[in-house]
Amino acid sequence: MSTTEYDNREFEVSPDNPSALDEQRAKEELSYGADNYILVAEDRSRVSYGDDVGDMQVVRSIANDGSIDGVSVSDLTDDTAQAVPKFEKEPSGQSVKTGKSGKPKPTIDKDYDIPLLEPFLRNFIRFAKNGNYRLWLVPVLSQGIKGISAGIDNLRQALSDPKNHGEYIKDSRVRPQDYLEAPTVTDGLEAKLASLGLSKQILEERGQLENLLSFKPTDLLPVHIKTGDIDIRTEGRLTLRTQPDGSESISVRCVRKELNLEAPYMCCSFTDQDKESLLETGHLGRVAQLKGADGREFSAYISVDEDTNTLVYVPTARVYIPQTISGVDLSPDQRATLRAGKPLSFSGVSAKGKEYTATIQVDACKRAMSFTFPPTDVKQVLGTRRADGVPTMISGQVLTKEAQDKLAKGETLYLEGLKNSRTKKSFNSYVSYDASTQRVRYSKYDPTDLTKQAQKREMRLIPNDKDAPKQNQSREQSKGRKV
Repeated sequence: MSTTEYDNREFEVSPDNPSALDEQRAKEELSYGADNYILVAEDRSRVSYGDDVGDMQVVRSIANDGSIDGVSVSDLTDDTAQAVPKFEKEPSGQSVKTGKSGKPKPTIDKDYDIPLLEPFLRNFIRFAKNGNYRLWLVPVLSQGIKGISAGIDNLRQALSDPKNHGEYIKDSRVRPQDYLEAPTVTDGLEAKLASLGLSKQILEERGQLENLLSFKPTDLLPVHIKTGDIDIRTEGRLTLRTQPDGSESISVRCVRKELNLEAPYMCCSFTDQDKESLLETGHLGRVAQLKGADGREFSAYISVDEDTNTLVYVPTARVYIPQTISGVDLSPDQRATLRAGKPLSFSGVSAKGKEYTATIQVDACKRAMSFTFPPTDVKQVLGTRRADGVPTMISGQVLTKEAQDKLAKGETLYLEGLKNSRTKKSFNSYVSYDASTQRVRYSKYDPTDLTKQAQKREMRLIPNDKDAPKQNQSREQSKGRKV
């Protein structure tokens, strides 16, 4: 069995047992020749999850700004069906160029007065508005509406069942980056790197240049920014971005001292349970509704980038929930659990010849599934409890009887040197115990110090009010009790 990548999804493909669609495609190519392909754009702007299939449009033309002129099958007429452009995979009598992946570059039939495919692909990948589209090169069964409709139906069938139609999907997918020249470090990009205290040579030496040019986040890199008299030295992940006007910029995700869960993240506020889940597991554990800079709302998974202490999101439409994990089929209920962003306890995961029970969950940093294996000493992580349910240990720190009694009374403690069971990193936190749910609550601020929080809100809302508290005014600040 081999593994084929399809967007951020992985599924099993058996080359020795091709699906009926694979065999049908081979017959179509043999019967109708290499020029009977149509370009199909899958619009995923209204798709909720990665394994959903988007709306299909037959591409008629592509503007210089990357805009797609497409028509749905239901709107096709005999005339428009005849005018649909045809593509060649390997045009006869011509030398076939290959992109960086080694794939042959499709060319468009010269009888049609629309731009060549290669310039379109360059525009397609350049403009951010095309991020919701995927392209497919689909063989048609016959001329006219009937042939086009049957070809798109086959594509839908394959996308709905990728486990059994992996080769068909692989052969049909058109990835613009596969057919274009590999990106290089231009003078403009070199200047942007220099403004961050970096260079092409530094990225090459650290093995991060390919990630940057592939629009993927790099590993942590030293960043040095000088602005006038200000000299900033830190570390961060670099990501290459393409702006709507086609220019390139570098986004830097700098390391933060601690994770901030008190402020809303893209208009999403976190509950106590959300904060606990993010601190302990690194994942939100549910689907969040976020709002982008353009005001558009969308569903997403949220995880913690351990290296930078920042939050990372991935739209639910960009994550594929697999049908099979480690050769074991997932039930509809199990896939629904993963789709909801919840952790799934899964048995039968093999590693080094042994079987384990692992926790599987969507990881926004990886944009895929992540596996968490149970530690050898469960008590050290989960802790033990008294008969009344009060924990005797929290995040690796043993509590004194005095501290346990305070938690039982509903008081808040300030604990230092706690250990994250997943990352093994130390952190400080206010903790309280909810007897009704038997949950430990973590907080960056003292939840019992309502006076200080009210003063902060008042100062933010009316900073120039004469009755607002002065910043140098002495006031009591309660951090809770150190134990």
